[in-house]
Amino acid sequence: MTRNQIALVWIRMVGFFLVSLPLAFAQSRADASPLASVQTQKKIDDSAIRFTTSLVNLDISVLDRQRNPMTGLAKEHFEVYEDGICQTIELFAVRDAPASIGVILDCSSSMQRHLNQARAALRAFIENSHPQDEFFLMTFREKPELLADWTQGENLIAPVATLRAEGETGLYDAIASGLEKLADARQARRVLLVLSDGVDTKSRLGYSALSKLMKEAECQLYLIGSEHYSGSNCARLCWFQTQNSLQDLARLTGGEAFFIAAPHQLEAALTQLAVFLRQQYSLAYVPTDPTRKGKWRKIGVKVNLDGKKPIVLSRRGYFDHDLPH
Repeated sequence: MTRNQIALVWIRMVGFFLVSLPLAFAQSRADASPLASVQTQKKIDDSAIRFTTSLVNLDISVLDRQRNPMTGLAKEHFEVYEDGICQTIELFAVRDAPASIGVILDCSSSMQRHLNQARAALRAFIENSHPQDEFFLMTFREKPELLADWTQGENLIAPVATLRAEGETGLYDAIASGLEKLADARQARRVLLVLSDGVDTKSRLGYSALSKLMKEAECQLYLIGSEHYSGSNCARLCWFQTQNSLQDLARLTGGEAFFIAAPHQLEAALTQLAVFLRQQYSLAYVPTDPTRKGKWRKIGVKVNLDGKKPIVLSRRGYFDHDLPH
C-alpha cells in the first residue's frame, strides 16, 4: 500500500468517526431519556391538535318540569344542532367539576329589604358548591367595585357582612365588569352569579351592547331577583319587560334567571342552583362547517326521553371567529 493510499484510508476513518459520533451521542441521549423524546413528541402533537381541531364545548343542564336536575342520562340521549345541521358529539361526560364563579351583589337602595337574606343565601351557595371552586366578589351601586379577588368561597362571607344598601343601580355595567374579570379565571367552567332585584338606572352600557358581550362570553350567567320590584321608577309592565330581558340574557349563555316571590326564598334558590351546577353534562363537537366568516352560529340541543319533555339549558350559539385555527 502506497503512502497516498494509507493517507486516504485515515481520512475516511476520521471522517466516519466525525459523522458517527454526534449521531451516536444523540441516540444515547434519546435512549437514556425516553421521557424527553415523548414530551417533545407530545408538544408537537398537542400543537397540531390545537391548530387543526375546532371543538365547540357545551355545559348543559337538563331539568324536569319542576326544575330539578335530571341525572343518569347518556350520550345517546343528546342531539346537537348547529344552524339546523345535526353534529357528531365527539366528547361526552357527566362530571362534578370545579368552576370559577364570579358573584355580583346589588347594593343599591332597592336591595334594602333583601340584603340580609342575600348574606345568608350566599353562605348556603358556597357551602353547597364544589370544594375546589374559586370565587370573586363584586358589588355595585352606580359603579361596580371588586371586594374580593379570586379566593376560596369562605373568604367572601366577611366582606358581605358590613355592606349597606344605597344609591342607584348600574346593573349592566356590573355584569360587563364581571365578564372582564372572568377572563383571568383558572377553571375551564365559568359562572357569573348576579343577585339583584332592581332595574338598571345608571349604566353607561346599553342592553344591546351587553347582549353582544354575552354572546361572545365563555361563561354561564345566572340572575337571582325578585318577582316584585321595590323601586319607584318602574311600573308593573316595565318590570315584566325587564324580567323577560334578563331571562333572555341569561339563556343566551346556557344560564337562567330566577325571580323569587319573597326574600326568605333566596337561600333555597341559591342552594338549588349550587346543586344543579354540580350535575351538568359536558359535551363537545367539531362543526361540520369549518369556514370562519365572523358570523353567529346558532346552537340547539335536544334531549330525547320517551314521554318526557325536559328543560334544556345550553348556550344558544357562538361567533365562529372564536374557533381556534
